[in-house]
Amino acid sequence: MKKKIMALVASFAIAATTFLATGVVDSMAATSVATVEGTVENGSTAALIKLNTDGQTMLIKTDSETDFSNCKNLLPGRKVVISVAYGSDAYMHAVTVRDGNNTTTASVDSSNQSTIYGKIKSANLQTNVLRVDTPQGEMEIKLDPSTDLSGCSVLAIDKQYEMSVARGSDAYMHIVSMRDSSTGYTYSNSSSSSSSSSTSSYSDKVTQYVTGKVGSKSNDDVLLLQTDSGEMQLKLSSLEMCKVPLYVGSEIKVGIAYNNAYWHAIVITKK
Repeated sequence: MKKKIMALVASFAIAATTFLATGVVDSMAATSVATVEGTVENGSTAALIKLNTDGQTMLIKTDSETDFSNCKNLLPGRKVVISVAYGSDAYMHAVTVRDGNNTTTASVDSSNQSTIYGKIKSANLQTNVLRVDTPQGEMEIKLDPSTDLSGCSVLAIDKQYEMSVARGSDAYMHIVSMRDSSTGYTYSNSSSSSSSSSTSSYSDKVTQYVTGKVGSKSNDDVLLLQTDSGEMQLKLSSLEMCKVPLYVGSEIKVGIAYNNAYWHAIVITKK
């Protein structure tokens, strides 16, 4: 791999010299000249990929001609394989981008979906969790191999998307499908037909139960529950029954429901 990188650097220098001498303005060559693989680094955008290859960073531009059909995910930590070509602007350009593979063990209830508009702020590709900035605050949402990305040009940090999400068996919301969004974002719940100002009763709307320990930063409004799948933030505004005192570190069982872009604690009992 290192020999290949050095060869690319040498070829790149020749291409850059040719560009400076001729002033050619073509964006990139018609066909790729090499294939590189590595991990997408922080600071990558939809237009410029920072690729870590054996500890070295390559800067690779994308164009309207770049083929993302086999991978639209350019989030930091993602392993990708990129076919590159010489550019006339002193950069290597991506001809095609191919993805690695991810698996998920959670089942997703796609029959009850909500729509969220937001901007990806960060991603953890080890857990497939995206941190998304929405009008209601930051949300943690999982991206699956089965997520439909056909409406996205590319997946990158600080781009805005419209996401259809559904509840997973691992207590996370999962992205069923997503597409590019250029409009200001709002939130709507596809399963709600009543007025948005209503804070409907949850007495019979517990959708699942989770167990865990009360986190140290829990307060009167939010319960931070430490579960085997990570920390959950549960709103207490809809709490209707709490049968146990809430002490930091105490193990509890919580009946929860999803509404207005948040998980709400409805019933709390002893684990």
